[in-house]
Amino acid sequence: MNHVARNKGFSMVEILVGMVIGLLGVIIIMQIFALAEGQKRTTTSGSDAQTNGNISLYSVEHDVRLSGYGISLAALGCSISTSYNSSTTNPGTLTLAPVVITDGGVDASGNALPDTLSVLYSRNTMTGLPQTLAYVNLQADTQSTIGSTFTAAANDLVVYYQSGKNCTLAQVTAVANNTVLNHDNSLTPNWNNSAIFPASGYDVNSNVFNFGPMAYRIYSIDTVNNNLQFTQVNASGPSLFLAAGEIVNLQAQYGKDTGAHAGHVAGDNIVDAWDTVTPGLIPPAGAGTNAQWQQIIAVRLAILARSGQYEKPTTAGVCTATTVAPSWTGGTMAVPGGLPSCYRYKMFETVVPLRNIIWGS
Repeated sequence: MNHVARNKGFSMVEILVGMVIGLLGVIIIMQIFALAEGQKRTTTSGSDAQTNGNISLYSVEHDVRLSGYGISLAALGCSISTSYNSSTTNPGTLTLAPVVITDGGVDASGNALPDTLSVLYSRNTMTGLPQTLAYVNLQADTQSTIGSTFTAAANDLVVYYQSGKNCTLAQVTAVANNTVLNHDNSLTPNWNNSAIFPASGYDVNSNVFNFGPMAYRIYSIDTVNNNLQFTQVNASGPSLFLAAGEIVNLQAQYGKDTGAHAGHVAGDNIVDAWDTVTPGLIPPAGAGTNAQWQQIIAVRLAILARSGQYEKPTTAGVCTATTVAPSWTGGTMAVPGGLPSCYRYKMFETVVPLRNIIWGS
């Protein structure tokens, strides 16, 4: 008698057990993958922070090393009146100094908030020496006669200086006879405005500094997007640029040769003190002195870069990636949102000698 073999398969219980085992395997695999992926992202974002911090520090340090070129020591601290397209507030009053630090203050915990750093230097590649006026330059004049215009060209920015008067920024519109600078309103954009010159004008032998295209950069932190940015002011006008992303703090201090340490004397080009106290503008604009500006011979810089990876808080919702304020030689820095933070940070710092000031002394 023939019997037909029955088809055998898995029972419902066996299928359910297999599904449970499979799901447990998937959960374990996903946990391992998530852990490995998190570690990879932490490492990658740390490398990004390293790159961003190095780029930022190099950019600022490069400009600080060039700062002061084309500026006579005797003129340091002079207040420069400007007028861009007839506006006297954009960019406003500048200071004839290599570096100016605007202290950002501290947060409620005493950690330093971002500073602002202004850097100024000439981009005239021919010479850094000033020319002198051969004749009085009256307030209403749109021409100046100087010793020689061989380094000047249209669109160059020049600064007029006379002791006891505010300085004035003007734009060269043309040169003539190798001795005449025109600074009228014929170019666009235009930096010329007779109203910003002193009422008494500038006397014979007053200095005229030719800054060429000029480099005036204001480094600051965009606290909304956490970027390092800088405003560049030149003949084309003020423009805002992004320097690097995920930079959350910038700190700077003046290195001053005050002669305060034992065995040191003022003028020996040795830093005796570090602080953020900016000297006042020299008279008539302020109560500062030229000697105070000449004491500044170095700048100490620190950049704080943030990792782009948001580290998961604990089950209690507490961030533990950074629990202590990042520190540098000058103190501690504030981080966005305060502490503790779910982000990791990297600090970069250096000391930059103001070589053009040191050599000039």
